Amino acid sequence: MTKQKRAKNSLGKKQKYLFTGFFMGGIFFLVLSIGLAARNKKNSIEAEITSTLSLVKSTCQKYADYKMGITTKDLQTMINKVNVLKDYTGSEKRQELLELAQDQYLSGVILLDKELQVSENVKLDRKDNDAILNLILEDTQAEEILNFSKKIFADRVEINGKIYEYAISAREDEAGIIIIYCDTTEFRDDKYEISPSNFLNNLVQSKNEVLVVTDGEKVISSSSKRLNGLLISECPVSNVLKSDKQSENINFIELKNEGKIWLGKKDSYRNYYLYVFYRTQKIYPEYFWHAGIAVGVYLIFCLLILIFLQKQKEEKMNQMKKELQLLQSVSSIYDVNLILYPQKNTWIPILETKRLEKTIKGIKDADEMLQQVGKLLMTESAREEFWRLTDLKSLSGRMKKRNFLGYTFEAVTGKWYQTLLISKKRNDENEVTEVMLLMRNVSEQKQKEMDYQEKLRIAAEKAATADASKTDFLCRMSHDIRTPINGIRGMTEIGLENLEDTSRIKDCFVKIRTASDFLLELVNNVLDMSKIEAGETKGKNEPFDLREILKNAATIVSLQAEAAAIDFRQKPVEIEHSHLLGSPLNIQRVFQNLMSNAVKYNRQGGLVEVSCQELESDGENVRILFICRDTGIGMSKEFQKHAFEIFTQEHKTARTTYSGSGVGLSVVKKTVELLGGKVDFVSEEGKGTVFTVELTLKIDKTYEDEKKEVQKREEEISISGLNILVAEDNELNLEIETYILEEQGAVVTPAKDGKEAVDIFEASELNAFDIILMDIMMPRMNGYEAAEAIRKMDRKDAGEIPIFAVSANAFSDDIAASKKSGMNEHLSKPIDFDEMMKRIGEYRKKVERNRS
Repeated sequence: MTKQKRAKNSLGKKQKYLFTGFFMGGIFFLVLSIGLAARNKKNSIEAEITSTLSLVKSTCQKYADYKMGITTKDLQTMINKVNVLKDYTGSEKRQELLELAQDQYLSGVILLDKELQVSENVKLDRKDNDAILNLILEDTQAEEILNFSKKIFADRVEINGKIYEYAISAREDEAGIIIIYCDTTEFRDDKYEISPSNFLNNLVQSKNEVLVVTDGEKVISSSSKRLNGLLISECPVSNVLKSDKQSENINFIELKNEGKIWLGKKDSYRNYYLYVFYRTQKIYPEYFWHAGIAVGVYLIFCLLILIFLQKQKEEKMNQMKKELQLLQSVSSIYDVNLILYPQKNTWIPILETKRLEKTIKGIKDADEMLQQVGKLLMTESAREEFWRLTDLKSLSGRMKKRNFLGYTFEAVTGKWYQTLLISKKRNDENEVTEVMLLMRNVSEQKQKEMDYQEKLRIAAEKAATADASKTDFLCRMSHDIRTPINGIRGMTEIGLENLEDTSRIKDCFVKIRTASDFLLELVNNVLDMSKIEAGETKGKNEPFDLREILKNAATIVSLQAEAAAIDFRQKPVEIEHSHLLGSPLNIQRVFQNLMSNAVKYNRQGGLVEVSCQELESDGENVRILFICRDTGIGMSKEFQKHAFEIFTQEHKTARTTYSGSGVGLSVVKKTVELLGGKVDFVSEEGKGTVFTVELTLKIDKTYEDEKKEVQKREEEISISGLNILVAEDNELNLEIETYILEEQGAVVTPAKDGKEAVDIFEASELNAFDIILMDIMMPRMNGYEAAEAIRKMDRKDAGEIPIFAVSANAFSDDIAASKKSGMNEHLSKPIDFDEMMKRIGEYRKKVERNRS
């Protein structure tokens, strides 16, 4: 029993030792497993945090590049604008320069001479104008542009808290430069369609990981939504900024917040400060709860390793996808993006077209690569400027005080590209060590610019042609106005010297009237043309007799023909319906102008023949054809193309008789179109011209009844015995009006201006005057003011007495002004006294009815 016991004891001791060995081995393996797992987990988290920081830093860099691309695009817009405006730097185009600057929303345009002194300062916005000019002149860029006229410079600056973009180019009119600038402060936040938050979203994959990106003042992006937008002082990150306390592992920084401990890392890129933290409770997994499983299942541990490795692989793939998306975003802006290292004479491609890739593939030296780009891709005229722009030896010096250099060139393919050199990194001496070379297809913008310049050129040519036409018209108008005025003055002198010779005086009066008729026709034509072009002449629907209109027009022109020894014939009118509705004044103007032209441009002993016939009728409307045929001088084939244009006249030599001014046919054309008809002609130089006018007019079925009623009304009209107050500052006009009115039996009280008319009326007895004729343009008080003063008087007849405006101004706005001031009617000068008598007689009946 003792041996057995000893054996058992020995076996028990071995088992005990074995168990102890297994137990200790298990504990050692467990501790080792836990230690290795913890260490591996910590290293994994550190790698994850480092990877996240690297990705965030890369993302911030690409966002900075994105913002720089937007800035580059804006500066190209300024370059395009200065290319347009520099063609308008001449003194004769300054007004166009101002209008273009306003259209393109510029804040100012400054023109400097070759001494860089201000020759013109177009201050659209006076703020910071001097500060911008001083900033530009302090630089050497302005002097460099004087030496290289093809160069254009653009930059962005901040002055007094505002952002300005400006561009400098050489002037086209003389040696000097043009500077344009624009305040873009209010558009700063709208320029960037993608915010830092958009770029940084979804960079953090782990729920236990927190990302914080600040600009030094506030949180601009965070994976924790409650931290976004917080000030640094309000964010838990401020604890790190204050203490920067390190944990036991020097690879991490420690952050305590709300009783929780976080470990993480920090980094920075330019003005961005980056922080990534991980909760400590999640760093050391609960291995003690699963120690037995961890020791017993080694395969599971291996499987976890594989899963871990797979996760790392997926994270890398996700990172690559995000970087690819960012690259595609940048690619949408640029066609080519290369990074140059001037001091090392090296380069790396970021984006490049297939054509460029084939051109520069295998070239290591940056200067050789740039030479190859210019030689194979650019036109011969663009190469030298491109090589000068990208000269690496002088690049650091040229970009020491600026961030951008630009040049637009034409490629051998016919497309236009904008080339920009943008400073990316500098050393302590402010020398550029890394430069972005960007190329962007601007063919569409360039084509628009060239099309716009072509439109401006065509518009300028048209304006010059119009100015020449108007100048020529004014020269002829001067002659045509002075000729009859000289005739009037001459005949007046002859008449005064032959007062006893009645026949001679009568002859003088006839010639004076002829000259004045020409003057009146000339003025009427010009005014009619102005009214038509201004849209103030409208078609009417008045009843009239077409036979009477033809008769009146023919009677007037036949006198001109008789005086010019020209045979004027009017064929019998072949019209069944002569009582029509329309605009009789316009229709008579058309017929009379064509007849008058046929006489004016005829030869002595020539023939003018007119006819009018009815082509067809449907019972409601009638189509009329008017023909005017002459055997005059005719028109050349070249002039026939411009016959209806205003201010044109084929025979422009000096004239001894009163002829046309180049307006009549324009009036005819516009008036016929206004009436809905058409006018045409056939002419042969030296043989004569045939004009045809076709009109469609409404038939007036009640014309006869209305005519009888009108005739009866006219027979009853009389001004005999009326007391009329006439306000007129021109003595001759006052004398004529007084004479005509007194001849008709009226009693006239004259007033030499508006003030005297008001005083006379105010001092008169009630109903002493029956009507007032009021001139408009008078001293002391004009007609409008006088009428308003009378209407405001506290007496019964002040509001009832008819007041007629008598003025040389006959446009619609003048008539409206007369009505507004309280006048009843508007008579135009020269006065049609028959018309004036009719209107006065009509108002006499109204006044008599009111008084009774």
